Amino acid sequence: EHVDAADKVVESILQADIIVLGPGSLYTSVIPNLLVNDVAEAIRRSKAPRVYICNVMTQPGETDGYTAFDHVSAILEHAGDGIIDYCIVNNGEIPQKALKRYQEDGADIVEIDREKFLKAKIKLIEADLVNKDSEFARHNPRRLAFLIANFLSEKDGRLRGAKGVFIV
Repeated sequence: EHVDAADKVVESILQADIIVLGPGSLYTSVIPNLLVNDVAEAIRRSKAPRVYICNVMTQPGETDGYTAFDHVSAILEHAGDGIIDYCIVNNGEIPQKALKRYQEDGADIVEIDREKFLKAKIKLIEADLVNKDSEFARHNPRRLAFLIANFLSEKDGRLRGAKGVFIV
């Protein structure tokens, strides 16, 4: 019930140049890591930019009808405020074959509710991130890595010459 983070985990978070949450299943991959004692607090205390990568599609039975901000809200509800500075969302088109496949399973595109991000003062980063060569509606890992390394380094000079990235 109560799991303590290893000392090295907390130390790594505090020394990271950027902290990336996701992408992944919201309630079974992202949030559980934040429930480990001291992890969310270490993320909050970190001086590194904290980035959440929102899923491209909702997950049937888990995030039905969730918008991008609903994903962020769930994280904040479980881990507390102050752990997300940026949210990366896909604004590119999903290939029809992949979209049809997901919709048949009850999934849908995660909608971007920009106004809520403005209100919450969480910076929204929109980009075409879908892997167009896949039959799945997933992020293109190269595009995502490029975005994180380049866009955020432009926005936050701390990433220039970064030595470590902590990914949750």
